[in-house]
Amino acid sequence: MTRSDTNIDILMAESGIRTDKDMAEKLGMTPQRLSYRLRGSIKIDTLSIFANYFNTTIKKLLKDKI
Repeated sequence: MTRSDTNIDILMAESGIRTDKDMAEKLGMTPQRLSYRLRGSIKIDTLSIFANYFNTTIKKLLKDKI
């Protein structure tokens, strides 16, 4: 799954987080590390980090593909 398959950008916007750099700071990682984690195929541990930050479930992070 790729970033476009998730609601990460929507949750960031709703939370007033405008850039990946700002998101990285909130997660306590470098912008480069966040970029690496979101590039290509996103792994479950990355989804878990976002789910914890946004106080949601991994399932809710994923776009409904029905």
